[in-house]
Amino acid sequence: MRKLDLNKNRKFTHYHFCKTKNWAGFTTVELIVVLAIFVFIMIAASSIFISATQRQKSILVEQEFSNQVSYAMELLSRKTRMAIKDGTGNCLGIDFINSYYVITHLDGNSGFYQGIKFLGEDNICYEFFLDSNNNLMETKNNSLPQNILSEGIQINYFRVIINGDKNIKSVSAGSSVQPRITFVLNAKIIAQGFSQAERVFETTVSQRNFEIDKFLLIF
Repeated sequence: MRKLDLNKNRKFTHYHFCKTKNWAGFTTVELIVVLAIFVFIMIAASSIFISATQRQKSILVEQEFSNQVSYAMELLSRKTRMAIKDGTGNCLGIDFINSYYVITHLDGNSGFYQGIKFLGEDNICYEFFLDSNNNLMETKNNSLPQNILSEGIQINYFRVIINGDKNIKSVSAGSSVQPRITFVLNAKIIAQGFSQAERVFETTVSQRNFEIDKFLLIF
């Protein structure tokens, strides 16, 4: 019978175990490479997430800006369109009896008026104007002015023009031309961490309750 060499088998088993162990493990270099790849992936994912979050925030800020300016321009259009003649001068003053509009707050630098005053169809005396702090304000019956837009919006200028002529100050009932009121608003967002170029909004409305002088229509 062949004698089994136990020492030889013991050496083979030890060699096989060590070889298997080295094959299944990772070297230090491999661990560093894997870690570097993992860190790179995490940084890339974080950058994408931060960029998407900032983009979403910018969209929301832009939307809020557009909504507020649209509301302000719509309010101006709706109120001025339905203005009525001030037959007593209690709203526009005795110098403008039987007038529909008086533009106010002349800007000495540009030569444009920055406000408008009129009597609404609800018999409320309205005035919209840009104050000294460049805030778009509204007053009713000479009450305390109320800001129409939020503080996060910077207004660079607000202009009111009648019939395309910045020098026309008022519109009376004796005019033969239906008045067109043009509002021009230049504004931008001043939210922290947000950069936006100036944007210009413009709208023109015609007076709905205007009474043209019948004498001027006779041919």
